[in-house]
Amino acid sequence: MHKQNKYLIILTLVIMVSFLISAVNGYAITESISNAYKAATSIKSGSIVSLDSTKQNEVVAANTNNQQRLVGVTVSSQQSLLAVNDVSSTTQVVSSGIADTLVSTINGSISIGTQIAVSPLSGVGENANSDGKIVGIAEASFNSSTSGAVAQNVYDTNKQLHKIYVGYVPVLIAISNNPSTTANSGFINSFRNLVSNIAGHTISNTSLLLVSIITIIAVISIIVLIYGAITGGLISIGRNPLARGSILASLGQIFLMVLTIAIISIIIIYFILH
Repeated sequence: MHKQNKYLIILTLVIMVSFLISAVNGYAITESISNAYKAATSIKSGSIVSLDSTKQNEVVAANTNNQQRLVGVTVSSQQSLLAVNDVSSTTQVVSSGIADTLVSTINGSISIGTQIAVSPLSGVGENANSDGKIVGIAEASFNSSTSGAVAQNVYDTNKQLHKIYVGYVPVLIAISNNPSTTANSGFINSFRNLVSNIAGHTISNTSLLLVSIITIIAVISIIVLIYGAITGGLISIGRNPLARGSILASLGQIFLMVLTIAIISIIIIYFILH
């Protein structure tokens, strides 16, 4: 039992350290740090931008034609935790963190946890459901009834008129290829959406990883403890039937340890998700 108590203490410390790492990293991820880029024309705050193919360190509004050079979302220096090279003649672009981003309903309504992709509308994102570059993950829903949504009329490639709505949603910026293009990434994205729905908000990569690690550690520890307790108890009773009472008492203590591990893990995961 003394060894088992040591294992419990070690496991608890590992989980607590993971929680502290998550808290620090989660704070760092959600805070926006922007970099300065040049822009030939004024770009509206919240616009999705890509690097200009002909000019160094200059950005233009992003669309499906230049999405491979995607760099982030424009913000004012006041909206960024740290504005690198902040001068009045440049545009601040967030490539990591949270930024209010221009989106539209051109590809359907947006829900919490929805991936935001570059759209045919320059500087404006859309609900991602096909191949292409992902800007990040929406942390709020957006549709025609969202406060601040503005109606716009646009023509498609067949010259048919469509009514869409444009507005802002906070987006956790994480530039990548659309995960739906691969099975593994699709599973990860589905798992992220599941955890995000449970938490009620978008989960960062670090939080998702730590929740997974803590869950795996807790489950493995519980399985090992229960298996060891049952097999050890059966062997001990077979060797010494008179020791049944003390063995059952030891089993009770082990199951109490299992319950403690489960409760601690759930509490820490709760704090990570919230």
